[in-house]
Amino acid sequence: MSMIKQAWNKEISETQRGMVKTKALRGLFWLLLLMIVCTLLARVADGMTVALVRTSSPGSGSLRFEFKLDGYLVAGGDVGVSGESGMLVTEMPVSVGDWVEKGDVLLIYDQEPILEELKDAQRQLEETQVQLKAAKRERSRLYEEQETNSRRVLEDQESALLAADKAIEYAQKDLEMAQEDLRRYQMYTAPEIYSKVTEGSYLNAIALKERALEQAQQAKLDVENTYARLIEDSEKALPADASKELYQLQADELTQQIQDLQALLEEDGKLLSPMSGVITSTAAAVGRRTDSQALFYLNDLHDLRFEATVPGTQAERIAVGDKLSVTLPGREDAMELTVASLTPSREAEDAYELTAYMEEAAGLPGQSAQGVIRLTSENYDTLVPISALRTDGMQRYILAVQESQTALGLEHTLYRIDVEVLDSNESMAAVDVSLNRNMQIVTGSSRVLREGDRVRLGG
Repeated sequence: MSMIKQAWNKEISETQRGMVKTKALRGLFWLLLLMIVCTLLARVADGMTVALVRTSSPGSGSLRFEFKLDGYLVAGGDVGVSGESGMLVTEMPVSVGDWVEKGDVLLIYDQEPILEELKDAQRQLEETQVQLKAAKRERSRLYEEQETNSRRVLEDQESALLAADKAIEYAQKDLEMAQEDLRRYQMYTAPEIYSKVTEGSYLNAIALKERALEQAQQAKLDVENTYARLIEDSEKALPADASKELYQLQADELTQQIQDLQALLEEDGKLLSPMSGVITSTAAAVGRRTDSQALFYLNDLHDLRFEATVPGTQAERIAVGDKLSVTLPGREDAMELTVASLTPSREAEDAYELTAYMEEAAGLPGQSAQGVIRLTSENYDTLVPISALRTDGMQRYILAVQESQTALGLEHTLYRIDVEVLDSNESMAAVDVSLNRNMQIVTGSSRVLREGDRVRLGG
């Protein structure tokens, strides 16, 4: 080695050494440039194969609702006043023909049954909530069991197909060996000992091997068909079970009933007049229990009122006492009214008739008007855009973005979070899970997404 170094030092001049170093540096530069270009091309190619998604971060707060009502003005006439159904009337300081002012006492309920009914409703609500939780757990267990069965079927299918492929491979090799035996016999056997009988035995062996191969191939087809049916059966939707929805409906009704009873107790069991007017008729009497019909009919004799038909889905959120902005044609300023009554419609299914009394003389009977009710829900810990909600047919869920560092740089993948929707409006939904405020959840994409997919973040 020392002799080679001495020869190198003697034979290569300083100028030649410089040229070698220059060429080496140039080669290294072009190699680095090629690596950079290849890396960029790899990133571009990777980016073109994954979906582009829009994301948003979860928030908290309340949901806002705005209901626009197309109605009309009605001249003062009989207006029904409803109360709590099934209550015993102990006092009724008014009678037919009396003039009452807005806020006057029309009747007083016996508060003891109200307290008892409130306690009973609270007890029923607790029981219903326990049943609701049990129904949710049972449904979740069934989903997990179905998922486990599906996974096992896929694993068994993989094993069966692998065994079928092995059988085909062995049958193919046996056939090739039998064909090779025949070829060797035909080529290398001397004419004087060549026998057609022996050749026939080789041909019979080949035929047997061919049938064995066909049987192995048919066996694989049978495996594929069998497991196709098993997979289809394992992925079938679970039988419908309305118990969860039924318990949720019962819980909602009981919650509303408790709120109504508590509000009634706060008024000391008094039913107050929502307007000023004369009592034209009554279905209430001391010592009698109330029903679902209107207890009183009042006529204001001169005041106008705004009336509109409200869809049942909106009426569920509107309550007597809510504020209502009404605008008349040709007027820019809106009148602030108060919802006085909300009763089932006699003409339309799943609809209610809303009435709000006007404080000032404005407009004419029969004139059209537009009302707007703006409501705010309770505060929720987690709000997500409506566009982020997805469903697999049974369960609502959202897809969130997870970052990880790879050889090609920062990679974004999706993971699933199951949610229950507590409440929603047209743009946002309140969900029952706590989410990190810095989390990115998918609100839109350029293609269909699934859990585990790689994505690119868009605007």
